[in-house]
Amino acid sequence: TYTLVFGKMVQLSTDGLPPILFYMAGTVAWNYFTACFYKTNNSLAGNVGLFGKVYFHRLVVPLSVVLSSFISFAIQFAIFAVMTAVFALYGAPVHPNARLVLLPVLVGMLAGYGLALGLICSALTTRYRDLSQLVGFATQLLMFATPVIYPASFVIERYRWLTQANPLAAIIETFRRACLGVG
Repeated sequence: TYTLVFGKMVQLSTDGLPPILFYMAGTVAWNYFTACFYKTNNSLAGNVGLFGKVYFHRLVVPLSVVLSSFISFAIQFAIFAVMTAVFALYGAPVHPNARLVLLPVLVGMLAGYGLALGLICSALTTRYRDLSQLVGFATQLLMFATPVIYPASFVIERYRWLTQANPLAAIIETFRRACLGVG
C-alpha cells in the first residue's frame, strides 16, 4: 500500500532504493515500536483483575508484552531480509554494511521507547479514560513526524531540526542505513 500510494501516486523520494524495500525497512521498525507501545499501554488496565489477586512485580506483564512483540518483529525482519537479499541478487542498489551489528541496540531502543511511552500512557489512561482514544491518533501523527515513509533528506532544511528532535527518527534512519546502505 505504501509503495502504491506514496511511491507511485505521491512519488516521494526513496533515495534511489527500490520503494518496496525502503517502505518495508521503515514499517518493520515502526511496527515493532507501535506493537510495544500499544500492548504496553493496554497491559496494565487489561490485567487489573490479575494484579489484585496475585502479587508479582507490575513490570512483568509489560515486559512480557515487549518480548512477545519481538516474535512478530523477527518474522517481519526475516521476510525483509529475504526480500533485501533477492533485490541485491538482481542488482538493486542495496548495500548492507557493518552497521548491522547495531541492530540489537536499535531494536532494544525501539522496545525501550515503546515500553516507556506505553507505561506513561497506561498510567495516564487509568486516571483519564478518554485518553486511550487520543493515543491512537497521536501515534499516527508521530508516524508522519518520523521518517517512516519518507527519507530524512526529504525534510526542508529549516524544519529538519524537528525531525532530528524526534528520537525515533534517528533509530529508523540508522536501521535503514544498516540494512540498505542509505539513510
